[in-house]
Amino acid sequence: MLLNNKIKISVALIVFLAVIMAVFLVRPILSGIKASSEELKKQREESYMIESKISSLEDFRTIYNGLEGFLEEIDGLFVDSDVPIVFINFLENKAKDSNLEIKISSNVTKTDKKDFWPFLVFQINAKGSFVNYLKFLHKIENGSYLAEVENVNVLRSGEDNVSASFSVKVFAK
Repeated sequence: MLLNNKIKISVALIVFLAVIMAVFLVRPILSGIKASSEELKKQREESYMIESKISSLEDFRTIYNGLEGFLEEIDGLFVDSDVPIVFINFLENKAKDSNLEIKISSNVTKTDKKDFWPFLVFQINAKGSFVNYLKFLHKIENGSYLAEVENVNVLRSGEDNVSASFSVKVFAK
């Protein structure tokens, strides 16, 4: 019976050591593998997201390069609010082309809740023939700026001549 007890004790000891090894060696190794695989999965997902963002960025650059000229053209529609001299020269040249005398008397920068962009308002007094005055208004509204003629007052000042005052609202950058 002594041999039988020794075998039972040996088997119990081996089982006990196997359980201890499983708990203290195999389990941490398996949990480490699990944590590493989860980390690898997260890194793979992040890698896919980064690749997707890079692809989107490259697509955006391609589209932007195709639209760059168009965007510059749009930028040219707005008057520089700090130095509106280019727009004033535009008005003077269009008045000269239309054979009108003009006086530009004010420049007010405003923002309005109904308008998204700030704008400048120029008060203009013009003298000349009515036909030339209409040509001038047409050139302003169809010119290279986002402009709107407002508050028009026209008075007859002679046989074919008119004296007009109006304001021009032009969007600024």
